[in-house]
Amino acid sequence: MNIVFESVSKSFGRKKALNNVSFRCTSGEVIGFVGPNGAGKTTTMRLMLGFIYPDSGKITYDGVFQDSAIPYIRKNFGYLPENNPLPEEMIVADYLEYHARSKGVKNEVQRVKELSKELDFKEYLLQPISNLSKGYKQRVGLAAALISDPEVLVLDEPQEGLDPYQRIEIRELIRDLGKKRTVILSTHILTEVVETCKRIILINQGEVILDEDISAALKRFSTKSFYALVKGVNVLEAFRQRFGNEKIEHLEDKEGAKLLRIWSEKDIREEVFKFCVENQFVLLELSKESPTLEQVFLKLTEKAR
Repeated sequence: MNIVFESVSKSFGRKKALNNVSFRCTSGEVIGFVGPNGAGKTTTMRLMLGFIYPDSGKITYDGVFQDSAIPYIRKNFGYLPENNPLPEEMIVADYLEYHARSKGVKNEVQRVKELSKELDFKEYLLQPISNLSKGYKQRVGLAAALISDPEVLVLDEPQEGLDPYQRIEIRELIRDLGKKRTVILSTHILTEVVETCKRIILINQGEVILDEDISAALKRFSTKSFYALVKGVNVLEAFRQRFGNEKIEHLEDKEGAKLLRIWSEKDIREEVFKFCVENQFVLLELSKESPTLEQVFLKLTEKAR
């Protein structure tokens, strides 16, 4: 399904939650939707799910306008809300079968069995939901979101409150789910976005400030510097003479060697290696600086303040 936001704005009283937001989601994408608290992420998801309507602009689903697409949205969207509110007293199978019937799913018993096998919680089907760990409750929530086999899956903070092992399990599930459908992942855990998604949409103060392939964004924000850990006599002076005093930064002494940052627009790793060989320096480490998604996030959101 192709989802298009075109110049969408939304206010609540005097508070403008979204301002002229535009983006497109296409079939088969796993998109990380991120931003600071209060940035407008939840409002955007609620608009996408048809829970609320924009004040201006338009939202379309495969070319169908939002006000005409509500039945289409309900049939083709699955949603896992933050905190995953589940009826603790219900048996897992009963809850999912009830949810399936409410969605108009035929053969609900068979569908629940299929999902319990796919999401690996088959042995818990006859357990009360209250008996499940946080990780398995998330699996049940995912099963409820997937019960009608939707084209689009919207996940709001699915890794919240999980331990590292559970996060890895849910991450792998999301990757697998993204092979068959569009997945919108809203989270503040940026490492999960890097591990799970290919594309990032960063929203801040109600505006989209980044919409890009993650690897391309990281490359674009690279600072063009290299790290070299070098041992030898007069290393710092030699490097400054060879590469320029202003391009060499001495960061610290480490393991009897000097850790240097070398600024350069071109890749100089081969040049540094040859220089060390010629001068009988011991090159212990040599790497290119790569920004993290956290650094890009902080840089862009700070600019927008």
